Amino acid sequence: DITAAADPKILSSPSRMQAIVSSAHLAFFMRNQYARQGGAYELAHTPRVKIVDLGGMHAASIVMVPAHLAGAELGIRHPVPAGYRAFVGDVVRVERFRVDGTADTTYMTLDFYLPGVEATQQGLMVCRYSDISGSSAQTCQDLTTDPMSTWGPAPAGDYPEPYWFRLRTSTPRVAMGCPAEFPCGSVDIAVAVDRDECTEGGHNCDENAECV
Repeated sequence: DITAAADPKILSSPSRMQAIVSSAHLAFFMRNQYARQGGAYELAHTPRVKIVDLGGMHAASIVMVPAHLAGAELGIRHPVPAGYRAFVGDVVRVERFRVDGTADTTYMTLDFYLPGVEATQQGLMVCRYSDISGSSAQTCQDLTTDPMSTWGPAPAGDYPEPYWFRLRTSTPRVAMGCPAEFPCGSVDIAVAVDRDECTEGGHNCDENAECV
């Protein structure tokens, strides 16, 4: 088992951050926050992820890429859901494996730093892309309406700055073989913000209608 003897690895560039995690070094990774490469100023305005719990994994990989580069970096297109303006933050890919190499589908908890997104903001959709049918364009499963997942502000006092959110979810169980472009045990997570058609214009609502 080379992961038990390996040092923790964090690879970062402006376009990609990847953390290779083993259970033997999980405590080290849980003490840190992860973001793509940048200076102190950029970090304050750069999406971040913090590991809270990775479930029953033996080894894991966490990748962060900007949404506009996700297709090139991850090999999968992540369409923004209809009616939503764009993704806020990065697309985050999590792959987890048990000691025997099979996919770990237990619950995991991650905290997301989304600069400028208030805890009270309405119209957020947390997309989980885990369709392994072989299609290069994935379908968003909204975790805010998934009864098996929870999403909301991170606990008060955990961070000195606002804009932190906590997600608890699992990786859907894999019943069949996986195509090369979307490995078993892999899940991509992205957060989309609802369009404000009233501000953007382009809607055909009555002038006396209440915009929601």
